[in-house]
Amino acid sequence: MKMVNVMRLLVFFLFFQGFSAVAQSWCGFGELNKFHNHAEETSKAQVERSYLNIPKILPTIVHILHEGEPYGTYPNISSEIAYQAIDSVNTWFEDSNASLELCIASVGPNGEAISGIVYHNILAEFPGYDFSNNAQDYHSYVSGQTIIAPDEYLNIYVDNWSSGPLGFATLPSGNTCWVRTNQFSNPGSKTLIHEIGHWCGLYHTFNDVFGTYSDCEDAATETNCETQGDKVCDTPPAVQTFSCQPSCPGDVIESYMSYASDNCQTLFTPGQIDRMHYQLETLRPGVVNNNIACGTSDIDLAIISFANANSECDTYLDPFIIVKNFGLSGDFFIEGFIQVLDSNYEEVYLDDFSGAYSLDQDESITISFDPYTFQFGDYTVIATISTPGDGWEFNNSIIQDLPLQPFTEISVVYYDGFSPSTQFRIYEYDLENEQYIPGSIASCNWGGPQCWETGQFFSADDWPIEWSYCLQPGCYELWWRWTSNSNLDCELVDLLGYPGCYVDIQLSNGEQIYYADEEIEGSQTLKFQFCVEAPNPCPINDCPTDLDGDGLTGNSDLLLFLPEVGQQSECHPTDFNFDGETDINDLTLFLNQYGYGCNGEYYGVDGAVENNIMSIDYILNLNDAKIIQSEVYDLSGRIMNTKGTLPEGIYIVKQYWDKYGFVTTKKLYISQ
Repeated sequence: MKMVNVMRLLVFFLFFQGFSAVAQSWCGFGELNKFHNHAEETSKAQVERSYLNIPKILPTIVHILHEGEPYGTYPNISSEIAYQAIDSVNTWFEDSNASLELCIASVGPNGEAISGIVYHNILAEFPGYDFSNNAQDYHSYVSGQTIIAPDEYLNIYVDNWSSGPLGFATLPSGNTCWVRTNQFSNPGSKTLIHEIGHWCGLYHTFNDVFGTYSDCEDAATETNCETQGDKVCDTPPAVQTFSCQPSCPGDVIESYMSYASDNCQTLFTPGQIDRMHYQLETLRPGVVNNNIACGTSDIDLAIISFANANSECDTYLDPFIIVKNFGLSGDFFIEGFIQVLDSNYEEVYLDDFSGAYSLDQDESITISFDPYTFQFGDYTVIATISTPGDGWEFNNSIIQDLPLQPFTEISVVYYDGFSPSTQFRIYEYDLENEQYIPGSIASCNWGGPQCWETGQFFSADDWPIEWSYCLQPGCYELWWRWTSNSNLDCELVDLLGYPGCYVDIQLSNGEQIYYADEEIEGSQTLKFQFCVEAPNPCPINDCPTDLDGDGLTGNSDLLLFLPEVGQQSECHPTDFNFDGETDINDLTLFLNQYGYGCNGEYYGVDGAVENNIMSIDYILNLNDAKIIQSEVYDLSGRIMNTKGTLPEGIYIVKQYWDKYGFVTTKKLYISQ
């Protein structure tokens, strides 16, 4: 039995390696360009060049297609991911000395300021249209109504189709360049630069007039490298292969225009670079001569994303923004604010920021704001920055939905012995019509983000796979797909000595969605429908850290808070983030409000207003009062014996006055 399992492991490995390479390397170039007019092309034989390739900037507009998912939720990816994808292409161009660079456009065809990242809710913009097939079936319909000045810009479409090629593009002078969302958002994927290579005039290295050579003998029949094959003379004719090993003598498998694995594609050849420049100058002159599309401002700081640093399923917002310098390197004074509006567009949160930074060109910084616990509801975030001299103010703001509902968490724990071969999606579910609603709200390794590595074996330390997502009240359908010939092979797991063999999917309310701990034979897709209700929300206190009700978060509140650390109960008054326990997260929120009044003013730890206009002593008129009793507490809330000598440490002194019955507190540090 053990030998059978070992052979199963070996066979699985060899099969999986070959299958995964093929599945991730398919480009739709041939089908899309089968009617291409070769007479339009310019070859080296037709254009004698006596000078170096002139560096070219390609103004680019990125179209993000989605189905109404919240901004930043796959496939409605953030602009930060778009900038990162373009930066990766530029790095690979630079590594090849290609003298080509993409830039996200900031100026429109008529000289107007624009955003070079455009979002399209395809269900709203094209109601009733069937987007169930792969994008080759509908790309012309969508781009025909949304493309922006294709003679002046490279328009890249990012779409979450699930079958067919990973990307496709037309040669000049066609205008098509489409990439799957999971490839565009994967930093290691070479699909985008591969398709841009086609858009710039390159064929596959194994090309034979949109087909492929049948074998190396067939490839050797090529007699003119400028008019046959891929029409580049430093990429010898080759046969299509998904391996990192050359298929024929001289095969440049490292080229971005091969079908080798992503990690093997590292360059454009000098001949490919020359051809791209020939084709761009001749067939895309409006793009390479568009000198104003990317702007010329020396100072251009932009907000590229807003996010919540708190990953828990609660209403605690720990906000931050990422700011990128698209201008020249320099020193900048940045002012910014985050405003949160409720569903009635009334302000419920406002925090500002100012600071000086030295930033290099293309450098990014993270700016954090004060955390806050919200009541349940749907909110809108507006984040804005300003910098003196900024020449492009259109990218200084971002508006984003912020749903903060009573969440239920779904969690996945998965143990196995092979490279994990599962995929899953979560859809909203129409209970009345008994059907899922198109547009997944979360997914892993299935037309979505790579939640774990594929194509390699896991060691014992790599398990388990753990994943979670916060669900708002509603009904859902989970699609769980086993994609291997053998899953949950627990005999082999025991042989390998791995820690477990099961999959367990549960909701935080205790409901189990799916559990399996026996071998699953063959590929299959399982579907589970379930609904989640809103947990009973805890009452929201407008000033939760003011535990003693005096209008100020201060030392007396700290004395009340510290003894409650470790308490576990729902809606406890010191459980500020509603996670069921008073812990370090609640202390962090408390300290963030320390010294602030419930009116938002900062009074400091000594009770003085920040601008020194007035003090608590003045307000209370205690100048002529006397202290009649004092109590000293340590930071655990325990009262100390003041008759002896206190050990070194920090203490809270509580003082009782003879006037109006007032009580004040202050911190005391004792050093021996």
